[in-house]
Amino acid sequence: MGEWRRAGDRRTLGDVVVESAERWGDRLAYVVDDVGITYADSAVRSAAVANALRQLGVGRGDRVALLVENCVELVDLFLACGRLGAIEVAINTANRGEFLRHVLQNCDPTVLVIDDTYRDRLLPDLVLPNLRAIVVHPTAGPATDGPDLGCEVHATQALYHGLGEPFTTDDPPDYRDPLMIVYTSGTTGPSKGVVAPHRYVINAAGGSFLRRGGEEGDVVYSPLPLYHLNAHVITILGPYLHGGTGVLDRHFSVSRFWERVDTYGANHIAILGAQLQLVWDLPPDPRDGQRGLKVLIGAPITAEMAPQWQQRYGLKTSQGYALTEAVPVTSAPAAEAPPGSSGRPLDEFEVRLFDDTDEDVPNGHVGEICIRPREPFIMFSGYWRDPQATVDVWRNSWFHTGDLGRFDTDGYLYFVDRKKDYLRRGGENVSSFEVERALSAHPDVSQVAAFGVPSELGEEDCMVVVVPASGRHADPWNLVSFCIDNMPFYAVPRYIRIVDELPHTPTGKVEKYRLREQAVVTGTFDLHAEGYRVSRRGLVPLDAPRASRG
Repeated sequence: MGEWRRAGDRRTLGDVVVESAERWGDRLAYVVDDVGITYADSAVRSAAVANALRQLGVGRGDRVALLVENCVELVDLFLACGRLGAIEVAINTANRGEFLRHVLQNCDPTVLVIDDTYRDRLLPDLVLPNLRAIVVHPTAGPATDGPDLGCEVHATQALYHGLGEPFTTDDPPDYRDPLMIVYTSGTTGPSKGVVAPHRYVINAAGGSFLRRGGEEGDVVYSPLPLYHLNAHVITILGPYLHGGTGVLDRHFSVSRFWERVDTYGANHIAILGAQLQLVWDLPPDPRDGQRGLKVLIGAPITAEMAPQWQQRYGLKTSQGYALTEAVPVTSAPAAEAPPGSSGRPLDEFEVRLFDDTDEDVPNGHVGEICIRPREPFIMFSGYWRDPQATVDVWRNSWFHTGDLGRFDTDGYLYFVDRKKDYLRRGGENVSSFEVERALSAHPDVSQVAAFGVPSELGEEDCMVVVVPASGRHADPWNLVSFCIDNMPFYAVPRYIRIVDELPHTPTGKVEKYRLREQAVVTGTFDLHAEGYRVSRRGLVPLDAPRASRG
């Protein structure tokens, strides 16, 4: 299936860095916000960072948490963790409040690297028993002060003081060791940390690159954040394994999207969620079909959308079925797969559809997508510090994805719906549990139920139904302001409905299906109808330019 299968299966990320530098030393390996790093420099920089992390007390299996926007230092840290045997934990930079506390306390890092603009998000009562150092990354925004957590504080420049010194270790990592912990939104509880071993990440990156027609020297462009597995696998590591170049921007700009693609001659582009619609809505340009583009990697790409992109831009669309725990499970080459399908299962995975009793459903019928690997360590190793959650999803020797799908008679998989109780907005999974938990802390709120309703941009908007606390008045504007301060911007509800009580089952569970059936009824507060939306900048007019993600 390609060179990655011969050499990459049991390499560690550190092996990849060293071998790539020897093979493609002078080529650009990655570019982040116009700062380019060659393969040779990548090896030197990651060696320096690995040595510095070790001096700060990081060893094999220790966690390095990163609350940093896209920058070359983030890629260096990822590669350094791979060489050292440490575990990278890239945290969604929109996290704050209890969302952020949970992730940090769950992963319990030895070192925390944080943008100086985010230091004030660290809660003063945050308890991190193994934290040895905080490394502060300077940004263009106003710096903030954080609480004294009783550890050393350094600047990111200190990670490069040993630049040029070789990296060696007496305790090298193994391909089966964890390389990353990726937090995915919880659906019935707090976010879970998906443990991704070296072999899984390398297998996913190499296989995805080749299956979408990638070749040596290709350039992949994306404005997606590095706290997503997608940016690690698709944009950085995929081309890194094949002498190509991964190009990332700090933020997504609709108006400059094609300018950025043209600047670096990218022939692969990766965008997700609402970004797909926003780019598509740009005015036609005579150059649309003349950019030499090979492939669009995106989701969700509908049956109607795929041929439109292919005709307008002269590219193929790369689709498949994947989730944080396993990337990819199926693959759908544009020229072969029926419109709307996610392709056929890869050779590395068994895929079956089960009913609620784990019995197979017939072709054409909807069932839960359940998978298991045919080879070891090519998917996640479990949920970090949550063995019960790991056992729960591995019933009867099958990983139960919580997603629903159907097979046609030719073996193509079609994603149908999400069985889990979460919604998707702006390319992000939003946990209804965490939205509800955050809003429940408001003194005017007694009960709250959160769920998704269809969005004009093809995903979902968050809606909450709120029961006011006794003797209190729940004002929607006040609740919106509270949400902006206490949750990621993409989780802030667009719709708020105030009711006297929520519908419950006899056992006390909220009947969300009844709330979804009613959804946006007369009297529901709609932030967009009021002329506003929520972005990383906070509350902004609905017609404000979308200069960055959000």
